[in-house]
Amino acid sequence: EASMEKDHSLIIVRGTETERKIALKILRETVKQDGIEEVAISSDQARYLRSGMGLRCRDIEASTGARLRISTDPPSISVRGGEAQREEAKAQLRLVLEEEEEERISSRQS
Repeated sequence: EASMEKDHSLIIVRGTETERKIALKILRETVKQDGIEEVAISSDQARYLRSGMGLRCRDIEASTGARLRISTDPPSISVRGGEAQREEAKAQLRLVLEEEEEERISSRQS
């Protein structure tokens, strides 16, 4: 057993002693590569991302492997994962938020 994170998540590794050592080494390397970035957003954007029971965020999480958490005070999104996962998630977030802005602008003009 190994506690791998500050939040005391528990990971159980089974196998031979050699297999466990290899698995724990891989886990430690993976956790080191994991990072968190905060992305500032507006309150309207936070509401939009949370609407539909968070489906937009879940879609981004599923396609990138990054984990997203929306905060409201101040409005921001925590993007957690490896560097490539975070970059892809931020790119997808930008696209989703740009589409939302375009929809809002066109609905005002109608």
